[in-house]
Amino acid sequence: MLNKNRDASLSCGLHVQSTDVEKGMLMWKYESYMEEIGSERSELIGKHMTADRKAAGYTIRELAEKIDMSPTHLNRMEKGQRLMDSVSKLINFCEACHVPIEKYLVLCGMHISEEDTPIRRAFPAIENEEQENAIDAFAKMITSKKLTSEDITQILNTAIAYADFCDKKNQ
Repeated sequence: MLNKNRDASLSCGLHVQSTDVEKGMLMWKYESYMEEIGSERSELIGKHMTADRKAAGYTIRELAEKIDMSPTHLNRMEKGQRLMDSVSKLINFCEACHVPIEKYLVLCGMHISEEDTPIRRAFPAIENEEQENAIDAFAKMITSKKLTSEDITQILNTAIAYADFCDKKNQ
C-alpha cells in the first residue's frame, strides 16, 4: 500500500498534503460522479489509465499488486468495463503512476479550479475562508488520534449547542 500522507502536486497548481481526511471528503463527491458516468466516459478513463500505467512502467499485475487490487479488476477498468469503485483506490492508482488525482476527477466530470481545496470540493456550501478554516481545524483535531470517543462527542455536542444558541440569538 502507498503512504497515506504522501505530498501530491496537483495539476491545478496547488500543493496539498494527501491525508485521510481529504480522502474522506473527496469520497462522497467522487462516488456521486461515478454513478453518472456512461460507458463512453468509462472507456475514455480506461484509456487514460492504461496510458498512465504504461508511462509509469508497470504491467497490470505489478500495478494491481502495488495498489492492492486484483489484476482482473484493473484490467476491466482499463477496458472501460468497470469503474474505480473507491476514491482511496483512485488515489493509490494516481500516486503509484505519479499522476495528479485532479486529472481523473476532471475526467469523471468534476470541475476543479485553482481556488478549489479538498475541503471546498467536499463541502460546496462553504461561503468564506473562515468556514473553510473551521472545518479544516475541526477535521485535523478529530483525526489527530489524541482525542477519545467521549472527547469527540463532547466537542460535537458543544458545537451543536452553540449553533442552536446562535440561531436563537439571531431570530
